Amino acid sequence: KLRACDLTKLRVRDVAHGEHISSRAMVMQQKTQRPVQFEITEQTRSALAAWIHRAQLRSEDRLFPSRLHTSDHLSTRQYARIVKGWVKAVGLDPAMYGTRNETYEGITDLSQDEEPAGGSVAARPYEAGEHCSIPGD
Repeated sequence: KLRACDLTKLRVRDVAHGEHISSRAMVMQQKTQRPVQFEITEQTRSALAAWIHRAQLRSEDRLFPSRLHTSDHLSTRQYARIVKGWVKAVGLDPAMYGTRNETYEGITDLSQDEEPAGGSVAARPYEAGEHCSIPGD
């Protein structure tokens, strides 16, 4: 299962080979130090390809870079704020969706028909399980 802390630290090379976005990827989980494989949907592959091109990201770059100079990747806290905004934007209850206690069985969309503007990595309802702490939560 892909945790938020692992998602935010992905590099372009973790999901792409040249111009091709993989349908599956594997990374080492930060918490367990075990490999985790995850699927990337067609819709998400299209969004990632557009994002990588638009942001002019290279293979070694973080897939979700930070705007701050103190970090090279998006923080889990900022990620949580983005997910909350997406959930609100499609009219769902933010209390039912989020990143705390959440794991990902794959990078998917909020729903097939309701993709938030600006991205495809989405929230799932809370699931029981371990998590990466989000500062300030």
